[in-house]
Amino acid sequence: MVEETKRPLRRRRFGCILERKGSTGDVTSIEARYISPINGQRVSKRFAPGRRGDAEDWLETERSIVDLHRRGMMTWIPPRDRDGNTLTPKLTFGVFADGYVRRHRRKDGAEIAGSTLRNLRNDIKHLKEAFGDVKLAELTEELVTEWYYGPHPNGEWQFRSECIRLKMLLREACAPSSKGAPPLLAENPFTLPIPPEPEAGSSDIPPVTPDELYHIYIMRCRAIRGCRCISRPVRAACASARSAV
Repeated sequence: MVEETKRPLRRRRFGCILERKGSTGDVTSIEARYISPINGQRVSKRFAPGRRGDAEDWLETERSIVDLHRRGMMTWIPPRDRDGNTLTPKLTFGVFADGYVRRHRRKDGAEIAGSTLRNLRNDIKHLKEAFGDVKLAELTEELVTEWYYGPHPNGEWQFRSECIRLKMLLREACAPSSKGAPPLLAENPFTLPIPPEPEAGSSDIPPVTPDELYHIYIMRCRAIRGCRCISRPVRAACASARSAV
């Protein structure tokens, strides 16, 4: 019988890779392993000698699955129970944005509702139209800049709201999760300034003239009780203003 010994190749932030050796000292296999995020049991896979790169890739794939599980975006299941056709998960901006909506809370921890929730969903809807199918790890500063300086048919106020929302969403992707999962992004690709508040459209409306003010009072009065509801001082002021036109 061949006696096997194990030696870690190097320390890792997630899992480990071991060399399994026989009694002659030859490497018989390479084993990659990590701890299940659900039950604490060991999860491992063996590779042929010399296939350390494949072991590294497998661990990286498993790390991404565990990260998504810890962020509540998918449920981790053991590799042996997965569909053999399942591809390496690639987290898109759209999937992360949907999770952001589900996780979003008020400052006191309560769920958001009403207009706050509608505005959030509206912002995310427009952002997904721009970045929905882009893999989160591939959302670069160049892509954000191209969108930023591109057309925004929904208006200046909506564009400003989308910028604020996008910056906050990507800031969350750059932070560790509450359950200890590492950041999904090394740095925030949104580095541009938040647009200033657009000027109110009412500033372009000319002020009411004295003659228009007089007619407003008269029409309002007649619609309610008749002209006698306007006091003498008001009628006098309106008449004075009208005569001054």
